[in-house]
Amino acid sequence: MRNQKKKAKQDRYDTAEFDREFVADTFRPLSPASKARWERIQAKGKSKSKVTVELEQDLLDSLDRLAKKKGVSRNSLLKKGIRAVLEEAATH
Repeated sequence: MRNQKKKAKQDRYDTAEFDREFVADTFRPLSPASKARWERIQAKGKSKSKVTVELEQDLLDSLDRLAKKKGVSRNSLLKKGIRAVLEEAATH
């Protein structure tokens, strides 16, 4: 009988997280690295083309510093910037 009570108590402890409602309320925004990973996952299967862009060295250095600070790749940061410019142009 004692083992049954002990097991029941352990079972309640092990499943307690599933008894809560609104678990989504505990979620937090994605980190920059997780967001970049999510974007890569979403992009799979989409047609892609490689392009060559010439940038001044100081602009490239600034881009790399910002990408490192945000924990994302240079490519991801460039795509985000291009999307922002295109969205802004579409609203004007």
